[in-house]
Amino acid sequence: MGINWTTDQKHAIECRKGSVLVSAAAGSGKTAVLVERVIRRLTDKENPCSAEDLLIVTFTRAATAQMREKIGTAILKRLSENPADKHLRRQYMLLPFAKICTIDSFCNDLVRENFHSLGISPDYSVLDNETAVIMKNDVCEAMLERAYEEDTDGSFLQLSDMISTGSSDDDFAQLILRMYDISTAYPFPELWLDSLIEEYADSDIDSSRWGDIIKEYISDMLNYCISSSSEMLKLMTSDETVLSAYGEAVCSDINMYKELLERLHTDWDDTLEAFGSVKYMSLGRVPKGYDSEAKNAVTTARKKLKDLIKKVPDIMCVSSAEHAEDVRLLSGPVTKLIGLVKQFGREYSAEKDRLNCADFSDILHRALNLLAVSDGRGGYKKTDLARELSEHYVEILVDEYQDINEAQDLIFRALSADENNLFTVGDVKQSIYRFRQAMPEIFLRRRALTNSFESGKYPMGITLGSNFRSRRGVTSCVNYIFRQLMSVGAGELEYDDSEALNAAAEYPERDIPDCELHIVTDSGNRADTLKAQADYIADYIGKTVQSGSITLTKSGALRPATYGDFCILLRTAKNVSQAYVNALAERGIPAFSPDTGGFFEAAEISFILSLLRVLDNPVQDIPLAAVMLSPLFGFSAGELADIRASAKERLGAGETEPLYRSVAAAAGEGSERAAAFLKKIDSLRRLSLTLSAGELVRRVCEETGFDAVVSAMPDGERRRLNVSLLCDYAEKYEAAGNLGLSGFIRFIDKVARTSGDLATAARPSENADIVRIMTVHQSKGLEFPICILADMQHKFNERDNSDSVLINSYAGLGMKRRTEDGISVYDTAPRRAAVIMSERMGRSEELRVLYVALTRAKENLIMVTSVPNPEKSFAKVAVECGIGEKANPFAVLRMNNFSDLVLTALMRHPSAEELRKLAGIDVPVLNSDKDKFKLKVAVSDSQSVLKKEEERSELRADPVFYEEVRARLDYSDPRSVLSSVPAKRAASDGSERGINREYFASSRPAFMSAGGLTPAQRGTATHKFMQFSNYTAARDNISAELDRLVESGFLSKDEGKAVNVGAVRRFFASPLAGRIFASDSVMREKKFAALFSADFFYPELKDGAAEEKIVVQGIADCVFVEDGKLVIVDYKTDTGVNAEELLERYSAQLEIYREALSQALEMPVKETLLYSFYMNSAVKVGTD
Repeated sequence: MGINWTTDQKHAIECRKGSVLVSAAAGSGKTAVLVERVIRRLTDKENPCSAEDLLIVTFTRAATAQMREKIGTAILKRLSENPADKHLRRQYMLLPFAKICTIDSFCNDLVRENFHSLGISPDYSVLDNETAVIMKNDVCEAMLERAYEEDTDGSFLQLSDMISTGSSDDDFAQLILRMYDISTAYPFPELWLDSLIEEYADSDIDSSRWGDIIKEYISDMLNYCISSSSEMLKLMTSDETVLSAYGEAVCSDINMYKELLERLHTDWDDTLEAFGSVKYMSLGRVPKGYDSEAKNAVTTARKKLKDLIKKVPDIMCVSSAEHAEDVRLLSGPVTKLIGLVKQFGREYSAEKDRLNCADFSDILHRALNLLAVSDGRGGYKKTDLARELSEHYVEILVDEYQDINEAQDLIFRALSADENNLFTVGDVKQSIYRFRQAMPEIFLRRRALTNSFESGKYPMGITLGSNFRSRRGVTSCVNYIFRQLMSVGAGELEYDDSEALNAAAEYPERDIPDCELHIVTDSGNRADTLKAQADYIADYIGKTVQSGSITLTKSGALRPATYGDFCILLRTAKNVSQAYVNALAERGIPAFSPDTGGFFEAAEISFILSLLRVLDNPVQDIPLAAVMLSPLFGFSAGELADIRASAKERLGAGETEPLYRSVAAAAGEGSERAAAFLKKIDSLRRLSLTLSAGELVRRVCEETGFDAVVSAMPDGERRRLNVSLLCDYAEKYEAAGNLGLSGFIRFIDKVARTSGDLATAARPSENADIVRIMTVHQSKGLEFPICILADMQHKFNERDNSDSVLINSYAGLGMKRRTEDGISVYDTAPRRAAVIMSERMGRSEELRVLYVALTRAKENLIMVTSVPNPEKSFAKVAVECGIGEKANPFAVLRMNNFSDLVLTALMRHPSAEELRKLAGIDVPVLNSDKDKFKLKVAVSDSQSVLKKEEERSELRADPVFYEEVRARLDYSDPRSVLSSVPAKRAASDGSERGINREYFASSRPAFMSAGGLTPAQRGTATHKFMQFSNYTAARDNISAELDRLVESGFLSKDEGKAVNVGAVRRFFASPLAGRIFASDSVMREKKFAALFSADFFYPELKDGAAEEKIVVQGIADCVFVEDGKLVIVDYKTDTGVNAEELLERYSAQLEIYREALSQALEMPVKETLLYSFYMNSAVKVGTD
């Protein structure tokens, strides 16, 4: 059955007579449309087209692979319907060679194919981002050092003083690197840099771009003031007392704002003078003691507007004469700065040429040089190669077009047939990569030139607005918010019916709201607020899963939500995501965040790096101690102390020596462990002389058995992949022309200083029952049944706007100026304009980030924020709500977090009555017939928090309290014995007392030796089969299921051979298996966490100590429900045992399982069983 394409999708698939730009909203099926368009092209009998005649460009390798796979699948489907179609067969054969690629890949292929035209070697290596960053920093640092030495006229020192802060040149270097990176987003970087200098040739501020930007900002501000004052008048009409007292003054304000708007059309100095002499009429008096919502709202709003107007002289910052002087004096430093950026570009290129490598920007510009040359007038001319390729490609299809930059856009235009065969797809509302030089204005500019489908003219614009992802309540909520917030002034486009989402996904009806807004009280302390919100969300998720209060759709029917349905989205994860992971873990809820625990902080990576440092130079005490104390070598702290003590006796008082020499001395004195350790280190050091860094890391893991140790650690698979990733980083380092262990260590140190960290390995599988925590940017392109947008109160990052030098793609280069004595610094019009544009573009981007966040949800959208004082916070937001459908763009651009944006819109929802009451301001409800949805609003107990604050303010120290404190300080806790009792333990430790010490083998594991698997490992293989197998499939055909597990990587080949197939087959034929299959609720590998009194494990504890709680965690092999009660099964592969021996070994463990699972699942336990694969029977534990 074919897809029922919407009318707009059909238009996007079928229109071919010219260029088409498709605006594809979130969840609108753009990938399917792209694939279908390609397939229709390839199967068109009248206008046949080959796969090699198309250029299909996406922005990620994953998207490329997905696109190629879907096109291949679609071709095969058509071939199955018409096997004799030779054209289709040929297209399928050509598909691996078709240009379906990322833009980086396309440019790289083009450059290598035409290396002779560029005069370069075709075997250059491509730098990864981390290596490129380090190389840039090194080149820039060296260039700046030479600049100081060669500064004969003092101009460089003057520039350095203007830019640098503190004693280092870090700010200076980062500015040069930032300007260089921005310039590479343009087709001809040096021409763009020159244009920044040209701006300083005109000293007239009235004719400058900077003056226009500042006046436009003030104009927006005045229109906002007029709008807000008009709303004050309407609000006062419901209160005659306030209207008679305040009405005249507010009307006077409106007239004054309009006059100031007119003055903006005069010259700069006249405008500046007008704002410097603003005078407001005083408000009239209301009766003493009179209070009302209108009075409070008007006085609050008017004061805010007056504060805005007072800032205008500071925004304008200079007179026209002062601006002329600024431009004259800054022209030299600006020219010097641009010269340094160009010089850096040349030196960076020379260093890459020396190493025969290139970064992605080089490859892009080399490809561009093959296709286009500047005409010297801001345009370009096609090269012969570009004309040849233009004739070859029938159509150029570009996905994610909203995220391209000017240089990339010129490549597509140069490859096209005079821009008449471009098919571009994107959604400017989802352009969230401006920090990577994405330029959404290119999409908007091209869209402004398109014609409607109805006109039949090209270039044509088509909008895909149907959303096939989300429930209607979610799409309506998104529309409700963005119809109010997003406009040309705030967001760079008007969110109207053409941009709104049209719900097209089919879901069964439910009685619960699809959208929720939760407000948690903010304590005022960031760490406490974050923890409180994380705890709140963790509790919400736990209760939701346990109660089944949210039902989701599966195969057209409703089912309870599970942990794997939840995704917590954050604007930023740094120093934030760990709080959510911790809160969930404390409640026994599995969670994963790619941003918790950096790569360098991971225990396995920290150990290997310490070992590499020792191999490079063993006379380093800290790395050497870390290696010796690691599980791999197993020295105890006491043993290291003994080695040090012996050295101290040998050396005498006041003398010291490196730890390495102390270990060598211990080995010489007969310590076998020290001797074995040194022998291993010496062996590895010899290897380090001949192997590359990557080979050395892999060899170290093999020689020491570290892979086995890592795999046995918690989250072992991810740790093992991290080690493999370190090897990859080392190999990339060497591929870039670098050699040696010492160099690799220095590279790692530089990465830590410059980039901060490297990406960690591994992600949970798509079907893992685990709460995912990620940033909004990481979620782009993904979807989740339940999305929780958290930490909404987190302020947007605008630190760059406080820099003394700002670079903005529209406003150009702006710098502060120092006085001649170098003491004072003051702002300039160019910098002020750059700040205005950076803030406007940044806030517009934040709106788009919010849009991406809210459109990830399929069925439930949960928004969570924290506010410090609900009444004051809501009142502040309420003032901005307005009375029309749109919030004022100027007000929107002034909001500095998601919380204010969302609250401004949702406060007007009919269900937000509680918010309006707390605000104390009459906010008009916005009933939208277009976007109706149920909204649940929950405000945490704000009144109790306020009461606690009042109680806290009344506390006074008194003598009785003082004496009680003294008594407590002198108190000796009888429960101090608990200091040796662990707060958390594994259920498998239940038969023991105290804390076990773990030992690890320092040699190659037995299963890596020729002898094969040990008996214990063969038992483990059988256990793993029971863990990962599909019981139904195993019962029907155990051999086929075993083959599947081996092929899928769940079992190694050796483990597959070691599985006791006969014993497993007998299990599936046993009465116990029959009971499992008959149960409606079977839980395998059931994780649990439960609280036990300390005396459960330590009967010797007395009184209060016995009542202390210990958290017990474990995993039950199999739990099923029978007759409304739990049956717990633990699989055992012990050999040569009888029932009595099994009970002696494991009854204590199963006793804990019984108690913990009954507590965790809130159900009685019917039976606890040990199933022995050796005995082929079940053994009952206890009486149950």
